[in-house]
Amino acid sequence: MKRLRIVLGVVLLGILVAAGWFWFNIPTKVDLADYAPADSLVYLEFNDLSKVARAIQHTEVWQATAPITQSTPRTENRLFTAAARAGIGPVESVLFTRSQ
Repeated sequence: MKRLRIVLGVVLLGILVAAGWFWFNIPTKVDLADYAPADSLVYLEFNDLSKVARAIQHTEVWQATAPITQSTPRTENRLFTAAARAGIGPVESVLFTRSQ
């Protein structure tokens, strides 16, 4: 019984540490207009690159060229997206999901 309490305590501590790590590792949105030069002519801001890529992939032109390029839009996996936002996974995926 004593061993069960110790194992349960270690598992609970591991869950709390993982939850705290995820909580403090969430990226925050910033106002990118503060970083734009004052003398710039055009300023474009994309808050979510995955939405931009998804919108481009669902246009008529992209779908018309799909047989030539042999590309199909991937379905979004929420588990992989959440893991990449938490900082788990390949560096490219983490940077793409956290970019603003």
